[in-house]
Amino acid sequence: MTAAFRSCLLFVWLQLLVSASSVAIAAGVGDFAPDWSLNSPTGDQIQFYADSKDQASVVLFWATWCPYCRELMPHIQTLADEFKGKRVRFYALDVWEDSDPEAHMQKHGFTFSLLLAAEPAADAYGVKGTPGLFVVDKSHVIRYMRVSGEDDLDVEIALRETINAALAGK
Repeated sequence: MTAAFRSCLLFVWLQLLVSASSVAIAAGVGDFAPDWSLNSPTGDQIQFYADSKDQASVVLFWATWCPYCRELMPHIQTLADEFKGKRVRFYALDVWEDSDPEAHMQKHGFTFSLLLAAEPAADAYGVKGTPGLFVVDKSHVIRYMRVSGEDDLDVEIALRETINAALAGK
């Protein structure tokens, strides 16, 4: 092997190493949920770890134009109503938006904490499409992640079970 060839191989190997380290790894069940800091419609900045301290959290990545989000969100609202007053936070992280998410939430009576321009958080979680849905326990570990194509009622049941387990410390 010539010195020039070895140098070329070393260069290619280093390029692959550098590019591989810049690839985002998707967050999954059992992983620590990525922290994020996003703005509400009123301009308040919400920092996830601080805001959800000692609470379970439901984190929904959504957009007004997403038909699957429109079908799923009433099920999540059912749970938000059911767990009202308990140590559970519901976050709606709006991504890839072309409309008015605040008006949409008000029109449909959704009470989740709305956060805007959440693309950086979506990237950190590995969310490539909507809806992206996670349950995070009080230690900030992901306990549930919605699988694409999962039936909305099955999602509601899984969320309820996961939230109850998170509240029980399981």
